[in-house]
Amino acid sequence: MSAENIEINRRDFLKIVFGTVAATLAPRGTGVFLVAEDIPVFEPYRLELEGEYLFDPLHDLGQVVLPTWREKLEGNDNFSYLTVDQQDCVIREALGVDDFAEYPSFDREEWLGTQIDIEDLSMREVAMIGPYWPGVEIFEQLGWEQADTLGVQLVEGDHPGSSFMAAQFIGDVETLNPKIAEFGMNLTVV
Repeated sequence: MSAENIEINRRDFLKIVFGTVAATLAPRGTGVFLVAEDIPVFEPYRLELEGEYLFDPLHDLGQVVLPTWREKLEGNDNFSYLTVDQQDCVIREALGVDDFAEYPSFDREEWLGTQIDIEDLSMREVAMIGPYWPGVEIFEQLGWEQADTLGVQLVEGDHPGSSFMAAQFIGDVETLNPKIAEFGMNLTVV
C-alpha cells in the first residue's frame, strides 16, 4: 500500500498531529537504531484565523452527513443498553411529548432511522461538524494551562443565545507557531 492510497479523516489526522514527535529513541541494547530519514514526517496540519478564531480552511460543510436519531442516541446515552421502557422515555423526551398517544401512527424503528435536523443537536454537536472544531480539539488536548500559555481560550456562545463554539486566539501568530512546536504538535496557524 502506498502513501497515496491512505484515506484519513480530520479527527484521525488531528490524532496524528498530536502523536507526531520530532525524534524517536530506541532503548539501548535492542540493536535497533532509527535514522532520521527512516521516520515518516507528516506535513503540518494547517489552521487559519478567521477573525480571532482558529478554523480548518479545508472543511466542507457540503460533505457533512448528520447522524440518524439512533446514532445520536447511541452516542450520547448508550441507547441500545436501555430497556424498551427507558428507550421510550428517551424518545418521548427527544420528541418533546409526554405520551405516544400524540403520535398514533408512530413507528419507532422508522423514526430511529431518520436523519436528525441540525436544530436537534447540542451546541457541542453542532461545533463538532463545523470548521471551528479542530481548534476546540486542540484547546481540549492542551488543557487550560497550556492553552492559556499559547493565548488560546474556549468560547462557548460568543453572545447570549448563540450556539457558537470555537477556540479563540489572542496574540501574535509569529509567536504562536514556535510555542505550538514546543508542545510537540505538528501544526501551523496562518
